[in-house]
Amino acid sequence: MSTHLMTPHLADAVEDCEPLRLEPAPGMRLVELYACDAVAEGALTAAVPSGFVPAPENGGVRFRLVTLPPDPVGHLHRTPTVDLVTVVRGPVSLALADGSETALAAGDTVVLRGTEHAWRNHGEDPALLAVVLLGAG
Repeated sequence: MSTHLMTPHLADAVEDCEPLRLEPAPGMRLVELYACDAVAEGALTAAVPSGFVPAPENGGVRFRLVTLPPDPVGHLHRTPTVDLVTVVRGPVSLALADGSETALAAGDTVVLRGTEHAWRNHGEDPALLAVVLLGAG
């Protein structure tokens, strides 16, 4: 069973979230991990650290593959986005500003909602994340 996490809006805590699971046709499975009909402009206002590739504008979308080299420290950052993350290759950990850290493996998902966070790779090989950023600044 995969892990699915969602960070509360602008809070530095992680909660387990139970995705909606449907079988719309025999043999077809649909798992809705996160749904949001609208994100209010300015709802996730946050500073973007210098040197980072800019986050999408409000209403914009970016789909990225992020390779994380082995690094047990990571870099705390926050962007004005809702980030939909799937661990493609791991393990990797999600660290939050409060010092908490959650271990994740391939197939695990995270929804970050403007939360200050860092990705940490405690393994020996590079980890890979598929990330969709939804601009909400």
